[in-house]
Amino acid sequence: MLQRLDPHVTACLKNAAEARQRAGAAADPDRRAYHLRMEASWTRVAESIAAGERRDTCVRDQVRHHTEMCMACEGALRMKWARRDREVERHIYECVACGLERGVTLRGDA
Repeated sequence: MLQRLDPHVTACLKNAAEARQRAGAAADPDRRAYHLRMEASWTRVAESIAAGERRDTCVRDQVRHHTEMCMACEGALRMKWARRDREVERHIYECVACGLERGVTLRGDA
């Protein structure tokens, strides 16, 4: 399945390609090495942004399909906020009817 790239990923990949071209054109070995390091850096940034986008899309899909009901009044829950710290992701859901909050903690690469 083809996916449209995030504009930030596209910009990073463009910068990486330009650094690669500069490395190929450089006569000085130190300049060539510098541009190859820059290419690698821009590629890592692009990969990092893309990984974050995939994680965010996964979380949004999980939330979209989250159909639990409030334990107090059986009203619908909606996500109030989500935070990620290292390997732990915490979601707080709030009942739209009574305001009761429910926390969910996800561990690992969720």
